[in-house]
Amino acid sequence: MLNRVRCSAAAYNAHMSSSTREYMDAVEHLPQGATLVLQRLTWEDYERLVSDLTASRARLRVTYDHGRVEIMSPLNEHEGYARFIDALVRAFAEHGKLKLESFGGTTWRRHQYCNKASRETAAIT
Repeated sequence: MLNRVRCSAAAYNAHMSSSTREYMDAVEHLPQGATLVLQRLTWEDYERLVSDLTASRARLRVTYDHGRVEIMSPLNEHEGYARFIDALVRAFAEHGKLKLESFGGTTWRRHQYCNKASRETAAIT
């Protein structure tokens, strides 16, 4: 199975731009639970990288903050932590009679703001 995944990624990499190919090669070897940090990327580099990662169907979390990109390959246990935190926020909002808006897996793409990509997003208003 591992060889088949590498073959698919190699075939995919042949169609990418040379600037993202190096990043994709690093991402391809990223172990579960590890984080890859890329420095000095432009917003356009980030957009291209996210597009390439989306096309490769990689299960990754990607954030961008003023030229710094973090790519994380989450462990299965991260989902449990995410659900626990979600339950805490909901209980806090209910107890305080606060309106909670959940946005699910949202990517914020307004360049002038922090440019964070988030898996689960909520706002207390």
